[in-house]
Amino acid sequence: MEHVKPPTGPEPGAVPAPATGTSALARAGLVVALAALGIWVLHPFLPALVWAVILAIALWPLRERLVRLKPPGRHNVLWPALLTLAVALVILVPLVVVAIQAAREAHDAVAFWRQIEEQGWPVPDFVSRLPFGAAQVAAWWQENLSHPQGSSEVLKRVDQSINHSSLVGFGRTFGSQIVHRAVLFGFTLLTLFFLFRDGPAVAAQGLSAARRLFGPRGERVARQMVASVHGTVDGLVLVGLGEGFLLGVVYFFAGVPHPVLLGALTALAAMIPFGAPVAFGLAAVLAAAQGGVTAAIV
Repeated sequence: MEHVKPPTGPEPGAVPAPATGTSALARAGLVVALAALGIWVLHPFLPALVWAVILAIALWPLRERLVRLKPPGRHNVLWPALLTLAVALVILVPLVVVAIQAAREAHDAVAFWRQIEEQGWPVPDFVSRLPFGAAQVAAWWQENLSHPQGSSEVLKRVDQSINHSSLVGFGRTFGSQIVHRAVLFGFTLLTLFFLFRDGPAVAAQGLSAARRLFGPRGERVARQMVASVHGTVDGLVLVGLGEGFLLGVVYFFAGVPHPVLLGALTALAAMIPFGAPVAFGLAAVLAAAQGGVTAAIV
């Protein structure tokens, strides 16, 4: 009786033959479908993920210096937690300060509104310094705003033009947006913590994927993207924040009204090319309107 050799599997260490034809097409389709499904599930959180990646890339040199100063322990939690906390404070503290200042300004605006209703709105000093039309503007102001009756009529028209239901709807929408942004910010911080902790492994996997997708040039493209993020963050965001802080101090000493809010506006505008001149141009106009011509020129 002839001995039949049982079938055996592939030898250890043997490389399986690459899939061809229908099987390769089916595998590619499965990968694309799974990727599309993952993006669809995570699409509300994609902005948070992108911001976490941008912040991790921008702060990675600082993380490397801290790691060299004190190598991480077995769990590698200290530096990621401290860096994430620092990012949260840098973002939240200015927002809280601006919110408090805005609440104070809103209280002053309400008090000023009531004063206009009761006593009228006297002609401001800057009207007399207008280069042309000062007499006509002063006459209109005297007739419509300088006495309580005229001010009440103007304010009544303003009140009628504002729909109460639209204000309520705006308040609800604003509150829901605040909650939504807070959730996204928390997700950003959580992602940022894990990127700080497992960044080297994530970077190695990213470079490997870039080599597989784009060939030998993939790693160079990935490194160029990282360098572009560094240049953008350092050249726009950080410089804009510094410019807003310094000009906020200048606004304060120059006597410009609302220096904190204008400083925050300048910081945001400075992140946009040619946006900063619009912000400190507005500050100059406000300073000139209050009689500070020298401060406006400065």
